Amino acid sequence: EMDKFSNKVANCFHSIGYKAGDEVALFMESKPRQIGTWLGLAKIGVIPAFINTNLKYKSLEHSVTVINARAFIFDSEYFSVVKEAIPLINQKMKLEYFSFGSVDEKLLAECPVEVKPLKNIMDQASTANVNYKGNFSDHLFYIYTSGTTGLPKAAIIRNSRYFVVSKGTNMVLKLKNDDVLYTPLPLYHSAAAMLGVSQSLVFGASVALRPKFSASKFWEDCIRYKCTAAQYIGELCRYLLSQKETPIERQHKVRIMLGNGLKPSLWPTFQRRFAIKQIVEFYGATESNATLVNLLGKEGACGFFPRAVPRWILKLVYPIDLLKANEITGEVIRNEKGFCDSVPQSGGSGLFVGKINDNPMQRFDGYVNQTESAKKVIKDVFKKGDSFFSSGDVLSVDEYGYIYFKDRIGDTFRWKGENIATTEVESIISEASNLSDTIVFGVEVPGCEGKAGMAAIYHPTAKIDCKQILAAMKANLPPQAIPLFIRILTNLEITGTLKLPKNVVQSEGFDVTKIKDDIYFLNPKTNNYEKLDQKTYQLILEEKIKF
Repeated sequence: EMDKFSNKVANCFHSIGYKAGDEVALFMESKPRQIGTWLGLAKIGVIPAFINTNLKYKSLEHSVTVINARAFIFDSEYFSVVKEAIPLINQKMKLEYFSFGSVDEKLLAECPVEVKPLKNIMDQASTANVNYKGNFSDHLFYIYTSGTTGLPKAAIIRNSRYFVVSKGTNMVLKLKNDDVLYTPLPLYHSAAAMLGVSQSLVFGASVALRPKFSASKFWEDCIRYKCTAAQYIGELCRYLLSQKETPIERQHKVRIMLGNGLKPSLWPTFQRRFAIKQIVEFYGATESNATLVNLLGKEGACGFFPRAVPRWILKLVYPIDLLKANEITGEVIRNEKGFCDSVPQSGGSGLFVGKINDNPMQRFDGYVNQTESAKKVIKDVFKKGDSFFSSGDVLSVDEYGYIYFKDRIGDTFRWKGENIATTEVESIISEASNLSDTIVFGVEVPGCEGKAGMAAIYHPTAKIDCKQILAAMKANLPPQAIPLFIRILTNLEITGTLKLPKNVVQSEGFDVTKIKDDIYFLNPKTNNYEKLDQKTYQLILEEKIKF
């Protein structure tokens, strides 16, 4: 059925002139139709870009226009969001628009461009295989990532990379044809699109999708679809633990869970309560050429350097490393010879890197924008002429060789399972408040995974309209990108480069017991910014206010 559907997509777009190398923006729900659509496009060499369905207006326009898109395919439920962004998109490029599902005729008439009903066109298309042969090195699709710095970028995923990742995942999960993998994660992210869906497309296992994660339905789904494996992110685990205990949560057949971000403090409780035999925590980035996996069940670890094996031998087999670096700026520290040094095997923390080679496992394809790709490469690391991919993340290794995620360097942070680009949020706030001096950063919140957004706005009189700023952010940003806290800076020394000192402000966080400036928090009950007082601050510390 999936093969026939994807063939219809392939024949449909082939018949209207689409060819290998064309790029198409995909704005679709996490349902089988999304998979069938990109698979069909791939069958004729057309490259789909998976756009986050939470995006709107400027954020959506940016993701569409950073690729050389020829068309925009979207599900009809997103019509109003797409329609709103079309004038912005039209300023940079002209696209063909295709919609899955019906759209009200009146709304279509008000749309500034023609929207073609894709189902009607596909009904006339053949289900026969398309006569097209691609290459192992061809671009398969693009997945957006902030890459730890700047605005979201389209990371290149080749056929070869997809296969290598799918094979590695299969070796970890040991899935067979009669296994079922539960994936409640969005298909616009690599975890579901590559690690998850590939187990069906490449290895023949079944994959059960849920369009949007539901803590109350998680175990019901696992039982209904007879799932034997499942994917997770740290936030998902916390939400499941917050649910009231029921007998059904132990009546499933899930034996293994794969994901990242599970806090060591939650790990044993989660595994014991839900009777999961094995939890596999991994570390990796969509565009990265290096991945770590914790197969030993060490709580909180995302990988392992065997202490019994000399580091130089490990590098020959799998050339990854932790480099000594400034953990605030991310700059590597070079020795007197001008090269980098590894973190001692006895333990320490450093910048995680992977050596760049031409083989599918270690090549770095980067982003559609090659200028951005170059920023992720460190040259002359251990010898003249070598190149390494810089993850932008600080990891630590203990005396036993276990590796842990420590912190993210740069101008992005992770919140609610999404990478947030601070520059994008800063731009919206500055425009809404007519101020240029705005900085956004991540702060840790007790009981939450990742870091919540916090904005610091400099204004000497403290006259800031938080309602106006919030309205602008809601109109332009996905919910998880809206800062949880706003600090109004009234008296602060700027740096020598006329910038606000982000590191200083970030280290102070939202501690109202030490900060004299006004701080506002986004109350989850009212969905409005309210002044943060010491009583509310204490409730946040005690995890009595849930975000």
